[in-house]
Amino acid sequence: SYDMHIFLLMLDGQYAPAATAMNEALTRFPDTATQLTDLSVMGVVVLVMKSDPEQSQALLNRLQEAHWQPHNPAARPLVGLLRVEGLRKALAAGDATHAALYRADIEKDSLIYVVSQGDAELSDGAVAPIDVAPVLAGEIRDTQAYVVNSPTELMVLQYLIMLERSGGQSSLALTQLNGILDLADKYGIQNFQNLDSYPGLLAARAELLTDIGRFAEVDKAYADGAARLTPLGQVDLNLSYMTYLTDRGNEAAALGLITKFVGVTLEPNQQVPLASNLACAYSYRGDEPHYAQLITVLAQQPMMRIRPALCAGDLEGAAAALIEGMKDSRTDAIMFLQNGNTRLVLSERDRAYQARVAALKARPDVIAAAQAAKINIRTWPL
Repeated sequence: SYDMHIFLLMLDGQYAPAATAMNEALTRFPDTATQLTDLSVMGVVVLVMKSDPEQSQALLNRLQEAHWQPHNPAARPLVGLLRVEGLRKALAAGDATHAALYRADIEKDSLIYVVSQGDAELSDGAVAPIDVAPVLAGEIRDTQAYVVNSPTELMVLQYLIMLERSGGQSSLALTQLNGILDLADKYGIQNFQNLDSYPGLLAARAELLTDIGRFAEVDKAYADGAARLTPLGQVDLNLSYMTYLTDRGNEAAALGLITKFVGVTLEPNQQVPLASNLACAYSYRGDEPHYAQLITVLAQQPMMRIRPALCAGDLEGAAAALIEGMKDSRTDAIMFLQNGNTRLVLSERDRAYQARVAALKARPDVIAAAQAAKINIRTWPL
């Protein structure tokens, strides 16, 4: 009843009363608070966060006390990031009790744990982190079980593929994805849930083929995916294809995809990757005017300038962008600086690119800037 009340208040735009109702539910029924649904909990916390940060933090603290966990695995990344922010605020307030509760749950979320351990404000760089491989394996098993019981939930499948790719299980992920896409072909994609994830899954099929070196099948996978989508639905798929073509050494074909974006209204989170991809392709083509123009477009996006700078062989520019990103895009910079398993080399060009990434991370100015920005550079089996 409380959950329904919270949801209806939120739906009516009464965010503060919804937060009050949630706090009352957590107070009166702490033993069954885990039953509060994902939408009610995350909706209230996120909506209240901007208008009343203190109330939002108080709710997060109460949820930690009740050991609330998202019921849908696909919600884990958002909840994990909320916990990282909750931990940050608990430490700032000297609240050791809630900080310990946040840390305990963050340790159960392998990818968010990497973020928290890369942040020297949250983690002592002199203390070794836990081994995330068993944690990731457990998350994969739990999410696989969820997918088996709910094969029509595409968002959870997308999350599972992300976990499996992180754990080096791209072959398994491809088998599972092909099985569910076959079901979609047989019964109709309209009978599935979270259809917003469908374009991403079609792109993931091509990316998984790339992961395991089945290059002869990649172009067909992208073409097949595009044939199933509207021009708007193709945007993320074509962004992925553009990256692949450029890394494989075919910037001419990558630039040929520009026509696919004509007449399509792009979201800001699509415009920036497109500019970055185009800048990279133009740099390999030797088209300095177009490259310079696109770098100007990316002036306020330091982390997105790194890839084209590395494509152009401009280590100085890449270092400057990364150091700027440590201030403006802290979480992205933390993730970039972590060291993981080497991915498959796609071409000699890609081999040179990966060498430049390694050289960038090893620069004394980058390391010094990371230390000044309180960022730990760790190595992970991911």
